[in-house]
Amino acid sequence: RLNVEETKVDEDIYLQLPFPESNVIMVDTRDKYLNFLNELETSSDPIIGLDAEFMCSRGEQNLSLLQISLTEKVFLLDWELLPPLLEHSDYISLRDKLFIENKFLIVGFGIVADVKLLSKSFKQFEDISKKCTRIRDLECVKTSLMALLRVQTSSVRGLSGVCKAVLGKPLSKAEQIGDWTKRPLRQAQLVYAALDAWVCIEIYRTLRELAVSKKLEKKFMEIVHKELKRA
Repeated sequence: RLNVEETKVDEDIYLQLPFPESNVIMVDTRDKYLNFLNELETSSDPIIGLDAEFMCSRGEQNLSLLQISLTEKVFLLDWELLPPLLEHSDYISLRDKLFIENKFLIVGFGIVADVKLLSKSFKQFEDISKKCTRIRDLECVKTSLMALLRVQTSSVRGLSGVCKAVLGKPLSKAEQIGDWTKRPLRQAQLVYAALDAWVCIEIYRTLRELAVSKKLEKKFMEIVHKELKRA
């Protein structure tokens, strides 16, 4: 268990969630799932962060967790426990509200692969890759955008490096190789998973604001749309 001094060091070095950990909600029952769908439907947030955790078994990637972040709350959909609890209409509601209605701009790091994994995991989601037109993958555009905006890159790799370059601090990756199939998940895993989704909103928003301030928003959007088509 970390003592106060160790926790303070982590806060100084690594990026932290800007809201209480109680706003990280594990969705592992049908009631919680339906409550989540209601919050999704009523949310006025323009951007959603998306990420997935999975485990490999016999060469197959199996979805364990889907993280969906609003600005001040993150929902962790537990795909180890939810499938036998949900009805067909529950899957369709998630598909429509999150992907088909195109109400939200959905951002993530490696999100194209995450969406493809989701589409392969459940038949109700098999068409989301083709029908969702508002996905932005930061992994695809990071090099072009940071060059355009003259953001100094970090020697740290992956999403953590982008965080350090754009937001000033890297992500802690202590939980990166954790077992996502074990239940209950540890609090450190929940926070790690939530951060990976939430931080993508903040990175995209910060880069776009920088583009606006430098009068480069048109070029910014051209880069984002070009890479989306390639994906």
